Amino acid sequence: MMQKKPFLTFLLVTLLSLGTISAQSIELPKVSMKDHYSDRAIPVDQNRVLLKNSLLRKIDFVSNKVLYTLLNQSNEVRKPKFELIFFNSYGMELGREKIIWMFDDLKPGERAEESDRLNPPNLREILKHSAFRLPDDLEKISWVVVLGS
Repeated sequence: MMQKKPFLTFLLVTLLSLGTISAQSIELPKVSMKDHYSDRAIPVDQNRVLLKNSLLRKIDFVSNKVLYTLLNQSNEVRKPKFELIFFNSYGMELGREKIIWMFDDLKPGERAEESDRLNPPNLREILKHSAFRLPDDLEKISWVVVLGS
């Protein structure tokens, strides 16, 4: 009988400690996408990204839409071809968009605007049973990675 008490105590302490671990929530750390994509990663400032020395000049986020402004400042006709990857401040990908002009082109000095609907994943639904503490800005686009020319 004496030998069962240490085992029961061990079992009780182990179960209590597991309960403590599972009751704690894990905070998501913020990350800089520049660590992964260098100068291709651009932070979003007040729902806008301004680009320099690029055919893609501006990206605006309005509700569930993304608006692109293109401007050809070169002396040559250009065909836009970009891939954009959108991330929150925790490094989670919220979506991708491709801008590819196959049949049209942008003449020197010409400006164009396009818009697309964003369909980001519902991260709150995906992570609802996780141990993560979900921050208020979880579904907010904080970084844009621009791939292409």
